[in-house]
Parts: sequence; structure tokens; C-alpha cells
Amino acid sequence: MTRQPTFETERLVLRPYRDGDRASFIALHTDQVVRQYMKGPLPLDVANERFKQHLNRIDGFPMSWAITRKGHDEFIGRVSLFESAAGGGRDVANYGRVELGYLLAEQYWGLGFATEAVKRIMEFALSDLSLPCIVADVDLNHHASRRVLEKCGFTWRSRGIDEHGEYDVFRIQGPAG
Repeated sequence: MTRQPTFETERLVLRPYRDGDRASFIALHTDQVVRQYMKGPLPLDVANERFKQHLNRIDGFPMSWAITRKGHDEFIGRVSLFESAAGGGRDVANYGRVELGYLLAEQYWGLGFATEAVKRIMEFALSDLSLPCIVADVDLNHHASRRVLEKCGFTWRSRGIDEHGEYDVFRIQGPAG
């Protein structure tokens, strides 16, 4: 077993979680404004449990990276790949539905960090992992997230509905798809 890779972009480092990320991770996932388009903030115990799962992850899905700025090792967000519940129970290794998720602390919105992080993880997922496609579900009113996905090559595919309301499904096709 190996730990997932660390990536650098022009301004960011995407790395595995460290114990020192716990407080910032929990603050991010319990923030009402940050999670307004994601079914609301997580309860504290759920956010803490989710952090522990990411911290102890070695191989396979879900894969999640702490987003930090180069030269500053402070956790400012996360970007993740995971098997979607809408994947019909298929194994990711057999190309079930792999979904992208990302979240940034509010003070880093509008700076292009989400786009930069997503582009790098898409390169990894589509080229290195040879996944045929990645999807991302977006709340109908989350215009900034839609723009990030479109800048990264995702296209609108369909509209879905769940117990929280309607959402749009975006998809990016890789060379293996």
C-alpha cells in the first residue's frame, strides 16, 4: 500500500491530510456559508469522523487532498474523488461512477484556486488513473461552482433530483472513455 501522491500547481500544493489539518477541516465542513449548496453544514461529530477517515486513508477511493498555498502549509480546502452513491453499487475499479468534490474556505473564493486544484486532479484521474470520465453534481444555484467545472472542461449532462432538491450533473470525458 502506498499513500496517495502530492501534487503541485502554480500556486497550490495538494497533499494528503495531516493531523494538524483537523481544526481547519472541521471548521470548513461545519461552516453554514461554505456549505450552503451542499445540504448544509455537517454536525461536528460527523465532520470529525470524516476527517479521521481521510487522515487514515492509504489506497483506493475515496481519494481526498488537502489544498494548501505554496509556501504556506495551512489547510484552505479540499478536493476529492469518490464513488458516487448514484454509481449503482459498481466498483470504481470497474469504472463505476467517480465523482469530483471540492470545497474552499470562504476567504479563498474568487481567486482561481478551485479551478487550479480541479484541473490538476482531473489530469491525474483521467491520465494517470485512466478513468473514462468523472462527474460532478452541482446545486442549481451554485453559479461559481458551475463556472469552475466549465473552465476545467466539464459539460452539462443532465438534471437530477434527490431529497434535497434539484441539481445539475456535469461530466468530463477522458481519453480512456
